[in-house]
Amino acid sequence: GFAHTKSVRSSTDVPAALPSCDRTMTNSPATATGTNHRDALVYRRAADAFRNQDLETLAETIDRDVAWHIPGTSWIARDFVGRGSLLAYLSEVMERTGGTFRLIDDLVAGTDDHVIAVQRFGLTADGTTREFPCTSVMRFVDGRQAERWFHFHELDEFEAFASRL
Repeated sequence: GFAHTKSVRSSTDVPAALPSCDRTMTNSPATATGTNHRDALVYRRAADAFRNQDLETLAETIDRDVAWHIPGTSWIARDFVGRGSLLAYLSEVMERTGGTFRLIDDLVAGTDDHVIAVQRFGLTADGTTREFPCTSVMRFVDGRQAERWFHFHELDEFEAFASRL
């Protein structure tokens, strides 16, 4: 089994002060990191376009040769390449879910190479609505999403629910 041990420290083991660090950060979209990074802002624009079913604006944020990797074995799971394939897939998702698919972003942050989105996907099937936690890691090139990997925290439950659609 797992044994938990507690370490005991004396007050002399604790430093009087933590070392200082540079906490300055610019909010310039070209140099910001985290939630204000330019690629995080591009992702938010894409997500808003998806929510509004604005595929034209969404397409502007996606690389022509984008690749998506969606795990599982249900109809929603697949790997594909190309902006046209992505847009067709998103249209299929909206059609198969009867327009009930919801994308809820809880946290979006970016660096010069990647954007991460901690999110929930909402679906309604047979009058029951559920939300499933997911984390997406996206690679950006020249301000456009070039690749995306999905990690469903409850993949088996998500697939079982999605298969009802």
